[in-house]
Amino acid sequence: MMVGEMTTEETRLRRLRDQAAKAGYAIRKDRVRQPRINHLGGYMLIDIHSNSVVAGSRFNLTLKGLEKLLLGPKGDKVRPRHGPGYSF
Repeated sequence: MMVGEMTTEETRLRRLRDQAAKAGYAIRKDRVRQPRINHLGGYMLIDIHSNSVVAGSRFNLTLKGLEKLLLGPKGDKVRPRHGPGYSF
């Protein structure tokens, strides 16, 4: 991976982390060096209010997958699941 690619990836991840936090989620990166059956080296999306896994339970989400979940297919931002305007 080249320096420019790394910066782009870090920028995408920072933008996704910010968007996830606004919507009540957290993004966790798998820290395992060698992929295993339940640790595939990707990302996990967690609902911070219930501490439950929303997607990527095996750390199998990519940045592109996170973008689809958080920004939607057209790049629209998701509506927060908690807070003002949220009803059960």
